Amino acid sequence: MKKHVKNIGLVLSGVVLGVAISFSGEISAATSKLLGGKVGKVMTVTLNNKSIGEAPVIGGTSYVPVRTAANSLGLEVKVSGNEIILNTPEEQAPAEQVPDTASVEKKELEIKIEQVKRKIESSKTALETKEKELNAAKGVVASGSTGFVSVVDSLQKSYDESKEYIADQEKELSSLESQLAALDK
Repeated sequence: MKKHVKNIGLVLSGVVLGVAISFSGEISAATSKLLGGKVGKVMTVTLNNKSIGEAPVIGGTSYVPVRTAANSLGLEVKVSGNEIILNTPEEQAPAEQVPDTASVEKKELEIKIEQVKRKIESSKTALETKEKELNAAKGVVASGSTGFVSVVDSLQKSYDESKEYIADQEKELSSLESQLAALDK
């Protein structure tokens, strides 16, 4: 299994390097287009039926954090200036240094907690924007424009769904923090 992960890591490294070299100009332009782009949704990324992180979808394209994906494939990640360097580890840790199950579980929970916190913050920012849009549309309807009634209904539904999503994420955060606290005992 480790051999396959290493091979996958090498292939991934080659693909990332090839794309970076081939499309460096386009990547720079595409990156500038992403700034201020709306996140359509956030998708869960899994590797061997295990969640390894989240991928926001912007303009129909999902973006997976390089460090999360690379670490999950057993690669080392280094950043030097404007370059992300992926390497296969030189040596595996000796057996006596392999972390115990509890510490691995704790680290996974800490990562999940940070991901949920980021989702909550991002969703709250988006909710503020939705609230402004909703209030503006309500103002138009209040001024007598009946054509905006369906817009208000749609915005209200989206706003309510966002609030519900945030509440669900806050429950998830609370649950994860409880699990972490139980491991710390």
